Amino acid sequence: MRSTLARWHAEDRRSFICLSGHWVHVLDIYRQQRPDVELLVDLLHLDADDSPSWKQVRKLVPNYEAPYRVVQLYDVGAMQINYRVNTSTVPALPFDKRNRRLVVHGGGWGIGTYRDRVAELESAGFALDMVSYGPQVPDPDATSRRRYFSEDPFWRPWHLETGGDCGFPPPGILSTGLDETRISVQSGSHGLYELIRSASAIVSKPGAGTLIDSLGSCTPLVMLEPFGAHEEANANVWSAQGFGISYRDWAAAGYANSILETMHSRLMERKERIAEYVSTLIEDMQEVAQ
Repeated sequence: MRSTLARWHAEDRRSFICLSGHWVHVLDIYRQQRPDVELLVDLLHLDADDSPSWKQVRKLVPNYEAPYRVVQLYDVGAMQINYRVNTSTVPALPFDKRNRRLVVHGGGWGIGTYRDRVAELESAGFALDMVSYGPQVPDPDATSRRRYFSEDPFWRPWHLETGGDCGFPPPGILSTGLDETRISVQSGSHGLYELIRSASAIVSKPGAGTLIDSLGSCTPLVMLEPFGAHEEANANVWSAQGFGISYRDWAAAGYANSILETMHSRLMERKERIAEYVSTLIEDMQEVAQ
């Protein structure tokens, strides 16, 4: 923490986007060290209800948000989306240009019931692109259309790319019953985005990053069981917007492709109506600077 604070001082950092309650303590220390400057800090909540990190910081500092600006991506009371976060500058693909594949994963932590649905989804005729969270993966037989992808295990978010920019983890294919392929990583997006952009749907628990990917790529979300009240709130917002459906309901409807296409159409229609968070933040900062 000391080295981080020293770097912020040296670079005269005054604007921050905080995605986790765990960082509020660090920001408080930095604010106390720099009483002579005005800091612009957005506490950006990526879930429709407080995630565990925000709940924990409130236990310790009940009014933690007082010196800062709280930004909610979603309004769970109104079941609305306040802001979207761009995941790529590459346009979303029309549904008829997508493959009949599903991206199946367990979010950033690799948890949930996604592995339990593999046989059902393949029996329904879908090919699967699965995210692996370790070096060992099942080896599909030669006729399988299942592929496993994993991020580069040596990638670290604090390692800067050439030019000094932060980068995204590149994906690699681990095992497949098909001829081995590599996916092309689009500039300015994470490695799995191109898979998601080309897929018919994402099958996953309704985590914060998954919702961002779904809206950014206009890819429908088939929602597995949520983990925690914050993910349950996410699921409620996505269902209300017509961007997602519970796995149970989709299975009961016979895994209909038409349902996915309808949700994709809603995403395509409504995405551009939703304010983009970073663009809005830049406008706000420019007004303050004037």
